[in-house]
Amino acid sequence: MYWNKIQLVLVHLIVFIYRIEMETWGQVGYLTADQESIMEDFIKRAQPEHFEASRYSIETKEQVACRFLRAREFRIEDSLILLKKAYDLLKEHDADNWSSQGAEACLGADEKLVKTFYPHQAQGYDRYGRLLCFEHNGNSNFPAIKSVTNRTNLIRYHLYTMEKCYDEYFTKTPKNPAGLSTISMCCICDFENISLSQVSAGLDHLKNLIALDNVCYPEQLGKLLVVNVPGFIAGVWNMIKGLLAPRTQRKIELIASGPEVFKRLKELISPENLPKMYGGLAPNPYKKKPYTEYVAVPRDGQELQKTHKVDKGMIFTIDVYVCEGPIEISISYKCSESNETVFVEKNKMMEVTVADVPSRHQFKIPASEEEKVYTIVWKNSHWMSSRHISYSFVCNHDPDFVVSPSSSPFGIGRKSFGSSGSNSKKLDTPHKMAEPPVYKVHTVEGTIIDGGGNTQQDNIFTGFMKSFGGKQ
Repeated sequence: MYWNKIQLVLVHLIVFIYRIEMETWGQVGYLTADQESIMEDFIKRAQPEHFEASRYSIETKEQVACRFLRAREFRIEDSLILLKKAYDLLKEHDADNWSSQGAEACLGADEKLVKTFYPHQAQGYDRYGRLLCFEHNGNSNFPAIKSVTNRTNLIRYHLYTMEKCYDEYFTKTPKNPAGLSTISMCCICDFENISLSQVSAGLDHLKNLIALDNVCYPEQLGKLLVVNVPGFIAGVWNMIKGLLAPRTQRKIELIASGPEVFKRLKELISPENLPKMYGGLAPNPYKKKPYTEYVAVPRDGQELQKTHKVDKGMIFTIDVYVCEGPIEISISYKCSESNETVFVEKNKMMEVTVADVPSRHQFKIPASEEEKVYTIVWKNSHWMSSRHISYSFVCNHDPDFVVSPSSSPFGIGRKSFGSSGSNSKKLDTPHKMAEPPVYKVHTVEGTIIDGGGNTQQDNIFTGFMKSFGGKQ
């Protein structure tokens, strides 16, 4: 009995030492004499601007060098080539510019809407000080994503995430218990409800990210845990994992479902960083934007109709993304006194300006002194097929509304500034926009206030594929 206990302790000790050895391999402070010499030579030979392009704020040159050297198994010539490629690729994609533009400028769409169709979020850190990146791949809707943005913009958004957002996260990373570099991520991918069609739909986006990450962001995946894995995914993994390097294999874990998921997550993540949906205390990472849908407008002049109640004193914004062809929109409400239909927009045509590039059309309706129920009708004149759109409804309080002298003591009215014409206000639009979704803002009269301006983390198997080709 005692011998069995001793054996069990020895086994656990060996496993622990083995894991630590794999985690510390090629890390600053754990280098062999040969690795130390290679690292020093690498730093002497590499161009200073190449280091700066790939360096996070808290990283030293030694840590940058070790990341690129680990990615190529400390083959110095291959590592120098990789660092130069990273510099060239970041420059080609204008990473410095887009990383400073903000999420909406990069996407050419509302980030909250994109996250509704593609649930992902970075928040908190695991027990080893690695940034936690959550993705719910099973709830991703790639046709919907393509209806609001395009591949170019998704790459820009990824650059913004990796260069700006993660740099800020890494700066706040708690110290690693083993003294290792904190430029590392622990990715939790939830495959609940995933289908083969979702995997197929996300492959194009996946390939783009692989091409970028394998070169520009090597050795940043510390752990990938895929949970709620269906049988067909597990089968594929069992077939391909033998092709991966042992060090890569040890970074990837697949868990089917049930109590084992919660058990493993609690081993990796403390309760204050583990989301409530997985048995922890932290906020859930996935937040769906209210009143947001990806829908099909029927063919041959048929209508798709939605209604939305807007309280008094609220500005009503309708955000519509058209991607498959022109769609007609009408916006109306019933007059409370005469019960007549009043049109805010009537038969307004929303065009797709550039083929395969979604067009964004925004309609901003000023606040009213009474509650209104708006009817939004979309019509598709194409005789042969339906056309998909994405939309969202947003109501925001108008700060210019005050008590109106002409109404009851509890009424609400708009401040008068002596202006005439429409009460619509111009929306802020991103600067330096290139390519992507055409962004148009309309007043209630339908005139274009800001038209023709081009606008501009973390995808199915993103973390998984980051572990290939140097992402070890």
